[in-house]
This record gives sequence, structure tokens and C-alpha cells, in this order.
Amino acid sequence: MRRLITITACLLAVTALRAQSSDQLLSDGWKAYAAGLYATADHFADRALEDKRTAEEAAYLKVSCMGRTMQTPTDSAKYVKALYALYEESAGSDRYRTMIVDYFARQGQTERLRAFAKSELQKDAKDKDAWALLGECDMMEEKWDDAIRDYEEAVKTDRQFVEALYNLALCHGKKSADKKLRSAEIKKATEYMRQVKQLDPKEERVKWQRADQLLSGGK
Repeated sequence: MRRLITITACLLAVTALRAQSSDQLLSDGWKAYAAGLYATADHFADRALEDKRTAEEAAYLKVSCMGRTMQTPTDSAKYVKALYALYEESAGSDRYRTMIVDYFARQGQTERLRAFAKSELQKDAKDKDAWALLGECDMMEEKWDDAIRDYEEAVKTDRQFVEALYNLALCHGKKSADKKLRSAEIKKATEYMRQVKQLDPKEERVKWQRADQLLSGGK
């Protein structure tokens, strides 16, 4: 009986030590990452992946290292593939979604951004962030009517979606360049800007003052 208790205690101690080691590996990995030592961080991530308890965060560290060390198109393709895989495995984690969007945006790959937004909308037609992303793509290509439709869909889901309301104001402002539409478009832009100012008076979410001044000058 005493021997059994001793064995059990040893097993518990080993389990605790492994858990502690995995946490330490992960901590050391993020420290190495912050210091720009990506190969070292990746090594720690590989070891932390062996523990199911830290595997999820270790995978995030590993793909973050990939994003910092890409040099060739092949590296980039592997990075994107890994991001998509982790995004699916995590049931649509916001952090992987953000990494996918940021990567395509930095690369100026508007069509891939558009394709990603559409694929998200196929999963959930009321995904406000996907509609907003589609709106950004249309704004980049100066498709103001399409962008307005996208942002209106986003606002249907969230009436306090400040970023979408702000971009609606900008899109209508852009359309006011057409003299035939000027009065009506300025009116719409001003109304959206009013909502933005009301919801975000301290400009904590968007910097609206400059755009508001331009709209006021265009009346």
C-alpha cells in the first residue's frame, strides 16, 4: 500500500513537472520571439506542441514565427496554408482571421481578401466583419455603390458598428463628386457622420474630425 502511494505521488510529480516545463517552454518561446530570435522561438514552440495543454498556444507561436521569417513565395504559401488550417481548427478564431486579412492586405492582394470575405459570408450571411471586409475591397477599387451595399449589410447586424458607419459616410462623400448627386449624397454622408460622432465622440474607434470638416465644407 505504501509503495502504491509512493508510485502515485511520483506520477503526479512527473505530470506537474511536465506541465510546468511546457509552460516554461512557451514563456521562453515568446521571450525569444519578442527579442527577434525566431529560430529559437520556433524550437521552443515545437517542444511545447508535445503537450496537449499548451499545443494550441504553441501552434500560434510557431505560425507567428513563420510570418516573421518568410523569404520566398514558397515560404509565403506555407504560411498562408498554415493560417487557414489553424483558422479552421480553431473554429474561426479572431486572431487567425486577423492574421489572414493583415497578410493579404500587406501584400495588396485585394482579390484574395475579397475571396476570403465571400467564403466567410457563405458560412454566415450576417457576418458583419466579412461584409465590412468586402466593403474595404470595394472601396480600394472605388466601387462606391458596391461598398455602400456591403457596409449597409454590416450595419443591419450591428447598428453601432462605428467603422462601417464611418465608411458609409466616406463612400457617400465620394459619390458627391458627381454634381447631379451632390446634394443627396452629402445629406446621406452627413447623417452617417452624425451617428459616428454620437457613438464615438472621443474618436476612440475612428478619427473622424478631418472627414467631418471636409463634409461640412462641401455642403
